[in-house]
Amino acid sequence: MSFFFLNVFLKIANLYQKIVKNYLTFLPHSPATKLGLNLFQKISADVMKLINEPDIKKVTNFYIKNHEDIQDTQGIYKIIFLLQCIKETEHLEGDIIELGSYKGGNAIMIAKFLKQIGSKKKVYACDTFSGIPEEDSNVKDIADMGYFSDTNLDAVKKKLKKYDVFNVKLVIGDFRNTLPKLDKEKFSLVFIDCNIFSSAKLAINFSYPRLVKDGVLFSHCYCAPKGKGSTSLWGETYAVKEYLSNKLEKIVIESIPFMQKGHNPPKIINKMPKSEFSTYHKPD
Repeated sequence: MSFFFLNVFLKIANLYQKIVKNYLTFLPHSPATKLGLNLFQKISADVMKLINEPDIKKVTNFYIKNHEDIQDTQGIYKIIFLLQCIKETEHLEGDIIELGSYKGGNAIMIAKFLKQIGSKKKVYACDTFSGIPEEDSNVKDIADMGYFSDTNLDAVKKKLKKYDVFNVKLVIGDFRNTLPKLDKEKFSLVFIDCNIFSSAKLAINFSYPRLVKDGVLFSHCYCAPKGKGSTSLWGETYAVKEYLSNKLEKIVIESIPFMQKGHNPPKIINKMPKSEFSTYHKPD
């Protein structure tokens, strides 16, 4: 597929997904599902041709084949940059923590890559596994309690077993109760994806002090619109911005919003293909 037609397909897919997310929620999330075409795999395969690192290319191939089943919420551009950052922080002390794990798809991808590169790191996947526990706050549109509730702990456990990843430790429950039990841990990479202000505030207050120097922190919902006709950004934006207001590091929006401990700007540079169709807003 030429890059011209790839871009056309990407624009069509991006427009379709915006319409479905905001207005026609009864439709499939992908035009490929509706039309019976494997558009996602074709687009992803063309993106993968631009990846130069063999180990990232290998696990990206796994992602393309299993994306629909593992049900991550990232997309190929976010995944491959995340993999790059995992690889570039592998030498650092500490494990990896995901604060907001939903159906476990992202944790599976991280764990598969760690296993592939021979890493001894663990992945702590923290979630209620029953949806967003309370309404958002500090935003215009607070109505989000119960969102992402189409998941459950048994399904996540079965999926981890299916994909043969045993380096994931599930941390189940409200962050207020579970994170204190990880008080002595250190982390080389933090992935915050908990959407609402209160959860994100708990997540970054806990994880930042335990993130080692040169470690990477992602904030998946930073400057991300809520969709469904809402005019709000997710509360995670404001919790993270508030916490970092007196810190050296600031969030940089690449394929995923991220920062690197002890550096502004980050010294890690995105070497992976980049999406022209990011839905992130520009930070204030």
